[in-house]
Amino acid sequence: MHRSYLSSRCAPWLGIAAALLAVPPVLACSCVPPPLPLEAAARATVVFVGKPVAELPGSKNISYARKFEFAVEEILAGTSKATLMVSTGRDSAACGCHFEIGVSYLVYAHGEVTALQTNLCTRTKRLDAKGAADEVALLREAKTGKTPAK
Repeated sequence: MHRSYLSSRCAPWLGIAAALLAVPPVLACSCVPPPLPLEAAARATVVFVGKPVAELPGSKNISYARKFEFAVEEILAGTSKATLMVSTGRDSAACGCHFEIGVSYLVYAHGEVTALQTNLCTRTKRLDAKGAADEVALLREAKTGKTPAK
C-alpha cells in the first residue's frame, strides 16, 4: 500500500517535470547599453547614413541570417564606398535590426568591409528615430575635426 501511495502522488509531478525539461529554452536578445556615439564610432568599422535597397540571400552564419545592400548617403566614420553589404540577425530575438527597404538609417557596422554586421546592441537606428539627427550632427562635427558641442 505504501508503494502505490507514493506512485500515485509522485507520478503527476514526474510528468510535469519531464514536460518542462523537454521544452527548448527560449533565447532573446539581451544587450548592455551601447557606448556613447563617439566611442561607438571609434569601435565600428564603418558608420554611415544609408538606405537598404535590397535584401540579399542570407549568410550561412545563423546569427546573421539577413543581408542587406545599402546605398550609402554619407560616411561618418571608416571606409568610403557607394554601396555596402550589411548582415544582421534573422529577427529581434537574434538581435537583428528590422530594416525597411528605402528608409534611411544611421548604421554602426563591425567586421571586415566585405562582411559587415550590425545588430540591436549597436547604436544603429532609423534616421527619423528620436535623437538620430543630433547623433549624426555630432558625428559630422567629429569627422571634420571640430570640437563636438555635446
